[in-house]
Amino acid sequence: MASESGATTTTCSGGQVKVVTTTTTTTTTTKTIDTVEKGDKKNKATKDNDMISDVVDTLHSISAERMKNVYWGLGQHKWRECIDGQHWEHGPYVYDKCLHGGNGGHVEPGYLASMISAFEYIASSLGKRTTVDMWYQAHAKAMQHTVILGQTPGVPRFRANYSVATPKWEGSPNGITQQAKDEILAMHPKVCELIPITTQELAEEIKGEIGGYKVSFLEFDADTMKANLQSYIDQFYDKLENSNTIMEKIEAISWFHQAQSRMEPGFDGNSRTAGLFLNKHLVEHGVYPTLLGWPDGAVLYDYKRWNKEVLTGLGYYRSSCEVCNPELFKTLSKFHPENET
Repeated sequence: MASESGATTTTCSGGQVKVVTTTTTTTTTTKTIDTVEKGDKKNKATKDNDMISDVVDTLHSISAERMKNVYWGLGQHKWRECIDGQHWEHGPYVYDKCLHGGNGGHVEPGYLASMISAFEYIASSLGKRTTVDMWYQAHAKAMQHTVILGQTPGVPRFRANYSVATPKWEGSPNGITQQAKDEILAMHPKVCELIPITTQELAEEIKGEIGGYKVSFLEFDADTMKANLQSYIDQFYDKLENSNTIMEKIEAISWFHQAQSRMEPGFDGNSRTAGLFLNKHLVEHGVYPTLLGWPDGAVLYDYKRWNKEVLTGLGYYRSSCEVCNPELFKTLSKFHPENET
């Protein structure tokens, strides 16, 4: 990938990511997502003798130094962890400047700086059990730039129901699979609901299509919202405790990430906050961060498909690490959990 003269990037030194401006042109050979997928497929035929998928690593068996090194492994490219993979081509300031043309055309100045602050907060929490207070502290860091917009980050969502329309994808004529619908209905406590789009008026209101669904995130008072989040945190750690392999732990971590995405604990910025904890938990349990192409898919995909997205993102991280941190890559290259699917 070639970085243009005058392009702005981020650098990492001792766990600190800083924004800098480069004035020279450098060319680095990197793998595209398509190349990563093709390159990783060759590993499916045989399993490395050093595969550790049957090893149960606990928080206490992974050193603080190891967690820190893996967490900051991408160095100046860590911004990829908070930018959707589909938007990497626009660089680290894509959301600050709305270079991707999304978000209704609205710029979000301060996005990257807030996420760097959130990365640092999560780094300080590695090895510590996730709590409700920790979640909202991370949310406050990730959304600190929105204070000037009148938002109040770091507190439970207080607005009326928020909703999104399910898109239509191949194999799912109603925009969401039956399995995903069943999973949403079975969630306890109930944090969102599916409403069929049966009228053109509703379709236009939420920019959906007749035959699809409206996913509505339910409104709760602050105490109930915190209690709901605590319930899912407890369920998550129960699943981890009953996990006997690395793959089972990754499944539990993916499940909790999806639960956060479906409950919208904060006013805004829930996807980016859930992503922070997704990578915190992966690193704490002997894996490494994942790079997601479309984080919002966690709301709509069924569990198996979302877990596969997380596994695929591990391959993207490892490939990126091969370029920007070869020494760390050597310690990651023997573990290819995405090849287990």
